[in-house]
Amino acid sequence: AALPGLDQPPTFGGKNSLNFHAMCLIVVDTHRFEVPAAEKTWARLEQVYLGVALLRYHFPDVSFVSEKVLTLFHMIDPDVEVRKLERFVKSFVNIQYATVQPENAVLAEPEKLAETLEKQLRELGLTIDADEWSRSDRGSLVTIGERANGK
Repeated sequence: AALPGLDQPPTFGGKNSLNFHAMCLIVVDTHRFEVPAAEKTWARLEQVYLGVALLRYHFPDVSFVSEKVLTLFHMIDPDVEVRKLERFVKSFVNIQYATVQPENAVLAEPEKLAETLEKQLRELGLTIDADEWSRSDRGSLVTIGERANGK
């Protein structure tokens, strides 16, 4: 017997709806295998989109993301499991004014940001060159979600 609510649209079934999770299952399935080197550029771009989608899912009020945060998603190896990326996004802290800034990715003093970020990512099974990321420009804010569509 089917569980109540699992076959309903996400607006009715919420997070327990199979329709809600269908897209997630497709994305998870495409990330099970190693991405060929020739496709890494596109895979990294997909990683940015996935990171933004996870931000919108876990923090629905977010409308703006710093380019530096998008760079962080881009630097994470596309071969990582979606669950690891999701755990990282769920660990973001102190998001205010519908805006995700680099300091939301890790709770640390500015001078220890790269070191703490690298340690946090390592614990989640993710790796990036945190020093390179910390040297990158903060960048401007990018509009995401409904406001990006003019709504």
